[in-house]
Amino acid sequence: MVFALIIGTILGLSGFKTPLALLILAASLVAKVVVDLRWDRLPFFGMPSPFVVYCHNLARAGEPIEQAWLSYAMQLFIFGALLGGSAYAVVRYLV
Repeated sequence: MVFALIIGTILGLSGFKTPLALLILAASLVAKVVVDLRWDRLPFFGMPSPFVVYCHNLARAGEPIEQAWLSYAMQLFIFGALLGGSAYAVVRYLV
């Protein structure tokens, strides 16, 4: 979720209008979902993907992981949109 906070803050500081900023935030969250689901390790960083960690935690708790990609994508998009949009609104209010 730090990713969404950073994107929202950057968009707020750059002065984009609200509809365009929310569209850019949504597109960046979709890109993050695709990267997290596609690769086991994050490109350029070499760290395990958050999705891999999420699946590992589900398996350790005894939960099924067949549809884990869907719940991961929904959580990342919903909570990322809330946090990124909030960061955008706070920065725009303060600037």
